[in-house]
Amino acid sequence: MNSAKMLAAAAFFTITLSTAIAQTTAPALSGDHVVERVSPAAVSILVGKGDGQVTGVGSGVIIRSDG
Repeated sequence: MNSAKMLAAAAFFTITLSTAIAQTTAPALSGDHVVERVSPAAVSILVGKGDGQVTGVGSGVIIRSDG
């Protein structure tokens, strides 16, 4: 393959890849939007004694099997 064809192929590949990335890149979310979207999966874990005294605190997220 000569240089002109290789250059044209590289340019085509670069443009195609750039277009694909631009189409699949999600728009940036604000902090409020992130909290709104993930808060249903966030959990707080409180560990305590039977008398209502908290002895430990934790947090986590729920992840579905499909991601």
